[in-house]
Parts: sequence; C-alpha cells; structure tokens
Amino acid sequence: MQNFFNDDPYYFYNEDMIWVRTDSGNRLQNSEYYFLYNVKTGEVTDALLGVVTENARIESIQFSPDKQKMLLAEFNGGYPGSYIYFDAAAKESASLSVLTGIDDIYSCSFADDEVLFIQKYEGKLQANVAADEYRLSGYCYNLSTGKTTALFKENDTVIYALHGMCILKRDGNCRIVTSVGEEYTVEGIDLGDGYQFLMNPDHTKIAILSFSGKQTSTLGTNEIGVIDLVKKEIKIFEREGYDNNKEVSISWNDVNSLIVATSDNAFYLYRFK
Repeated sequence: MQNFFNDDPYYFYNEDMIWVRTDSGNRLQNSEYYFLYNVKTGEVTDALLGVVTENARIESIQFSPDKQKMLLAEFNGGYPGSYIYFDAAAKESASLSVLTGIDDIYSCSFADDEVLFIQKYEGKLQANVAADEYRLSGYCYNLSTGKTTALFKENDTVIYALHGMCILKRDGNCRIVTSVGEEYTVEGIDLGDGYQFLMNPDHTKIAILSFSGKQTSTLGTNEIGVIDLVKKEIKIFEREGYDNNKEVSISWNDVNSLIVATSDNAFYLYRFK
C-alpha cells in the first residue's frame, strides 16, 4: 500500500478520522487527492471515489473550516475552470456552476462552513486573453438557504476580496462589504495603494500592513492596524524602532493576535481586543 503519511498537511474529519493528502505527477503537472484514514482501525476510505471525473487532474482542494465539505478545482485545459462542490458528511457532490447558478467561475473559496465566496468572469471569454485581464464580479452563496448575495460588480474598484468580504472604493470612499451584503463606509482612512491585508483564522479580523520599502534586511513594517468585522472598527498605528529588527515574517498567532518574527528568533506580539 502507498505510504500516505508524508510532509503534506492532514486534517481531522472527526475524532476518529483524518483527511490525508497524496499527490501524483511532477511540479508542473500535479494532481492533488485526499483519502480518509481511520486512526483507530487503520482503514483507508476513498471518499472522493465517483466525485472526481475518471482520469481528471485536480489542481487544488479546499476544505470548509469544519473539514466536512470540499471545493475541488478540476483542470480542464483552460479557463474558466471546472469546480466541484462535495459534502463529505452528506455524501453529495455537484458541479459548482449547477449548484449556484453562477457560470464562468474564476475562483471560489469557503467564507465559512455554510457560505461560498465566488468570483465570476464578466464579458465574453476569449482564448487569446489572459485570465487576469478580465473584469470580475463577486458573490456569496449560502449553501443552507440557496441565497446569492452580490459583493461587488465588474466596474467596482476592488482593493481586497477574500473569504466572503471585500474592501472597495465607491463614490470616493473606501467601503467594506460583508458576506451577507452588509456595507459600511471607512471614514478618515484611505485603504488604497500601499496597504496589504491579512485575514485571521476565523475571518473576524483583517490585519492592515504598510511597508516603508526603505530597508533591505527587514520587512520595514511601519504601520500595523486591524479591521474588526464584528465591532465594525478600524485602527491603524505607526510603529517606531523597527528599522534594525531584521523582521522576516508577519502572521496571525491566533484569532486576536498578530506575531512579527525576526531572523534572530525574536518575536513581537500585537493583540487586538
């Protein structure tokens, strides 16, 4: 039997079973696949049997936060891509376009266990035009209710869009739109060019980062802030004394704290309450 245990990630499906990843192909032609492994009995189950088209190449697989559902991107030689939605608990699968009624899908992801975030190509697709040259529109689809909520239109200036929410410029203001269509204006802060964004694990906060670009041996993160999607608050502050820190990475430590790591194993923790 193939050895499924390697350096690739695995995910708990429940207390007894885990999803274990296996790959085939080379770096340029990769096929991703997951099996269910029972840690008590050692039994391996091919839960995706019949879900994936025979001999199809799966470019990527995304899990819902509870690891009960999947989005599978199936390579079809071009674009728009072909996506499959699979509910492992219910043992049900469907073409994402058929399920949602949204065609010409550019990308999709889980906003949470019940909501999908989908970006759609707008306009007539042409074979000689690159995928990133098309205008996109964004939607959230609720798996429980079947309701589709529009997040942004093809002519909106989108600054950031991920996990069922977006930041866009409209009528001269920055606006935040949530997965349920709730929209509010950002006052006094221009979140345009120069900022990067990093969402926390439970999708309730977004870190706001600005880099000075003056240093070569450190990230040069001169501003750190947070968008609290629950409290509807935005805070940004300027950092001091970071020039010689040799900072190499920034990531969420947990849902409320951001950690900045340095090359000499020092860490700076920022907690957002």
